[in-house]
Amino acid sequence: MPMLDKKHFILLFLLFQISACSLAPFTTHTSGRSIGDAHWQINTSLLPTLGLSVGRGISDDFDVGVTAEYQLGIVTSLWGKYSFINSPQDFAFALGAGYFQGASLGDSSGYYIGPVVSYAFSRVELYAALRYNQVEWKAGSLTTDEQDQALIELIDWVDSRFAYLQTDVGLNFWAKKSLGINLNLKFLSFLNNSDIATTNSLLPGFSFIFAF
Repeated sequence: MPMLDKKHFILLFLLFQISACSLAPFTTHTSGRSIGDAHWQINTSLLPTLGLSVGRGISDDFDVGVTAEYQLGIVTSLWGKYSFINSPQDFAFALGAGYFQGASLGDSSGYYIGPVVSYAFSRVELYAALRYNQVEWKAGSLTTDEQDQALIELIDWVDSRFAYLQTDVGLNFWAKKSLGINLNLKFLSFLNNSDIATTNSLLPGFSFIFAF
């Protein structure tokens, strides 16, 4: 699976252009631990896309939240995460799922689900997350003028559905209790039964995490 050099970044950007749809949010859960009952957490993503995710713990083990990202258009998502093993230190395990909608050239929607495991030391937490993403794009939402644009004359305007896996590996470094720095790598692998085909990609990720 190749690193995302300039050539692959252009290919991925063209994928967004040619498919004319948004993917699921790149932002994933960065810990198997819960946020904590009545606590908040904000994830401000800078790479691979600009994004903001706000979550709140509604019990000791269950979190809910909303995410917004800028891809070709704005992608918004509602999500939940339940921590089955919720240790403040050492090993933690959770399952997350969500629903998203995006608007760019046409409307896209879909869902995602997957586990996240993590291991926390004093200030560093290592984690890995695997997520299945299902995306559906509606060509019927395009106007005639949009279909006539020169940039997008190369494709056939038909509804499409595709699925892909996103695997994240990374770490959170907590400079202090309320401020964390997240570094990660995201592997995108498009499944063979999808309506579109593309090369697998490796994307860098970077964000700030605020907890209170």
